Amino acid sequence: MPFKSEKIKISGTEFDRRVKLTEEQRKEIRNLYMTTVYSQRKLAIMYGVSKSLIAMIVNPERKERCR
Repeated sequence: MPFKSEKIKISGTEFDRRVKLTEEQRKEIRNLYMTTVYSQRKLAIMYGVSKSLIAMIVNPERKERCR
């Protein structure tokens, strides 16, 4: 028996609280990380996203492994 929550679509609505990063922000994150001044944890806090998202931005091969 399926859950009622499986029928609810949240993606693309006002209830979708996932943070969206622009391509410009992604480039900034890569540049800041390459300067070795900021850690992945600090970048995640600065941009209000998870550490795993920062790791996927900085290491594109990790993103492919996660898929």
